[in-house]
Amino acid sequence: MKNLQLYPSLLPEVSVLTATYNREKLLPKCIESVTAQTFQNWEHIIIDDGSNDQSLHAIHKYMLSEDRIRCGRHSNRGQSLSLNVGLAMAAGTYVCILDSDDYYLPDHIESRLQY
Repeated sequence: MKNLQLYPSLLPEVSVLTATYNREKLLPKCIESVTAQTFQNWEHIIIDDGSNDQSLHAIHKYMLSEDRIRCGRHSNRGQSLSLNVGLAMAAGTYVCILDSDDYYLPDHIESRLQY
């Protein structure tokens, strides 16, 4: 039996978790703020909490061009359960939470690791 390997080489040092529900218009800024980080050894796990807008489509658009972005989806059960699902999926040594209606400044992850 083969081991499942999510990443071909280096495991991410930081897992960024985002739970989202009906945030189609806000997700691009959120996701792009992670991809623009000065520290690049990250993964971004986005859990769609049963959105009924085009949030999932917005996430998949970014997944096509960035293999460090992963997505999970389940029926609407709330932010806490969604973050726990993301935590179970996380491969990073450290975990950050980024709300889907928020964004990081470009040095956010790097400054947290230095701290």
